Amino acid sequence: MISMIERARVPDLPIATAIQLLSALEVRVDLRLFAPTAAAPPVVDRAHARCVAYVARSLERAGWLLATEVAVGDERWRGFIDVLAYHPSEQVLLVIEIKVDLNDIGALDRQLGGYERFAWTAASALGWRPRTVTGTLLLLATDSNDRRSTEHRTYLDRRFRIRAAGLMAIIKDPHVPPGRGERGLAMIDPQTRRTRWLLPTWLDGRRRAAAYADRAAYLAA
Repeated sequence: MISMIERARVPDLPIATAIQLLSALEVRVDLRLFAPTAAAPPVVDRAHARCVAYVARSLERAGWLLATEVAVGDERWRGFIDVLAYHPSEQVLLVIEIKVDLNDIGALDRQLGGYERFAWTAASALGWRPRTVTGTLLLLATDSNDRRSTEHRTYLDRRFRIRAAGLMAIIKDPHVPPGRGERGLAMIDPQTRRTRWLLPTWLDGRRRAAAYADRAAYLAA
């Protein structure tokens, strides 16, 4: 049997048998199971951390309640919402995903969709009672992200119809919240202290260069 195992001739080797053999060989066995996640647990990412802190400060100044890196999901799906923002008087909830680099659009759509579904439960756990939930994508203001957004113009125009000016209006006065299923899209530059801190993308007609070429240029600034 040992010879067959060594030659990979046992197609259905029981886990208990494998562990017994490995233990006899003094091989440490560490068998762990993890639920699938929409995003990895928060890690040290300087660029992303700065963006999250900047967005949180800006929203707090506007009177919103904040929670960051909020774990959501169930036994089949898990993820971490970058920023969950709640306006207590108007009961509006923003589910904010911050991207330093815009990469997989399909994965982003699935990720944000999951966050929107579970945001109601997360808000309730915080004692919030939202009447509406709006998914929002905020991109670091880089030329790289502008180019990527234009490559996916059709999708972004269809799925993210609220842009920088509209989002700023909602943040300042959310008494008329977005419609069901609408999402927001804007850029941010954590280095600035301007009042209108949500910036337009190239999709909104902006033609001047972004504040940074890419992530590396932002970290070097």
